[in-house]
Amino acid sequence: MARSGKGNLFGLDMKVFGYSDAVKKMIARADKTADAAREWVREAGRIIVRALQFHAPKRSGVFAQGIYYRTFQRAEGYEVRFYAGGEHGYVMRFLRDGTVAHPIPTGGSAAQLAKGYPLRFFWQNGPNGPGIYRYWSVNHPGTAPNPFVGQAKATSDAEVRTALKNLVHLAWL
Repeated sequence: MARSGKGNLFGLDMKVFGYSDAVKKMIARADKTADAAREWVREAGRIIVRALQFHAPKRSGVFAQGIYYRTFQRAEGYEVRFYAGGEHGYVMRFLRDGTVAHPIPTGGSAAQLAKGYPLRFFWQNGPNGPGIYRYWSVNHPGTAPNPFVGQAKATSDAEVRTALKNLVHLAWL
């Protein structure tokens, strides 16, 4: 608004926020941050599960399909845990840690007799050449640990960090 004579007048609107307004804004920002943190943990879980499934051994694919995650809210923040479930979920421990040499079945041939069948498997270097062999028990040579969990972590790390940067940016917009 202009005024005749000396100088010009101009309007200036100011709003001063009181304590209660500031607290409301901080609570709203904290809620947005908590929502972003929860979503980031879930996104990190999805990214890491995809990497675990990609790197997991896949003779039939059943083991890899059984890998999943769950998120938990704790007092100090959020936690994500990964699981191997389903029909072949029990082999996770053997894959991750490997096995020492051991007899199968551990109870000997009596354990197999009780089940009503001998062990049956294909043996490429069997005593009579490649073929199907049947034995009441065998001495398993053990297995080396499979590094697929470490490989999944290494390949998913950059994608998880990018997801964190994007979600933190969104929380502060």
